[in-house]
Amino acid sequence: MRREKIKSLLLMVGADASESTISMVDSLIDFVPTQYLKHFTEYVLKNYDKHKKQIVNITSVSQEYKKRLQIAMIRKGEMKLQTVEETKDFLFEFFKGQEICNCVTGIYLDFVVIELNEKEEFVNKYSFKKLDSLEVSDFIHWCFLNQERIGEVRLLQSETVKAMMIENQNRIEKLSVELKTPKISTNDTSNDQRVTSTVQNALKTF
Repeated sequence: MRREKIKSLLLMVGADASESTISMVDSLIDFVPTQYLKHFTEYVLKNYDKHKKQIVNITSVSQEYKKRLQIAMIRKGEMKLQTVEETKDFLFEFFKGQEICNCVTGIYLDFVVIELNEKEEFVNKYSFKKLDSLEVSDFIHWCFLNQERIGEVRLLQSETVKAMMIENQNRIEKLSVELKTPKISTNDTSNDQRVTSTVQNALKTF
């Protein structure tokens, strides 16, 4: 059944449908469950480049389909990334040069979008700053715990974004004022350290 469906796909794109080619393509798209082969065929026919060789078409289109399929399966609960390391590999395999998500609850404000750029660096697209190693670790761990959010950039109401930006800016300004407030005792630096840490955490949300 599976080989017959692959043969039909090859014939539809005008490719060689010999047994050896069928075996090669089957190995190439082994990530596609048999029940999804019809959908995969439709996706190839819709997206392949007629100016490229047929097998090259299937190879290039299959990578994007693999990403879409696995994200869909994760959201349906049919697939789960088993470790943080596997999650990291997943991001690097499919999201180079692309946005990953926003609404990273507990780490960034909702409007902040995290992207993996062409240099394979995680970037905060609001501040245009590269994430440091600790921030990258926190983000990938968040993605592991919230796998259904990978690849989803939510559209936020402009009023909501504006309100969040104003609230965060007011919070930073308030904490900055506290940092500049004269110390009661020159021997006690613990309060300054706490305020400094809090300001840094607030700035991190950008």
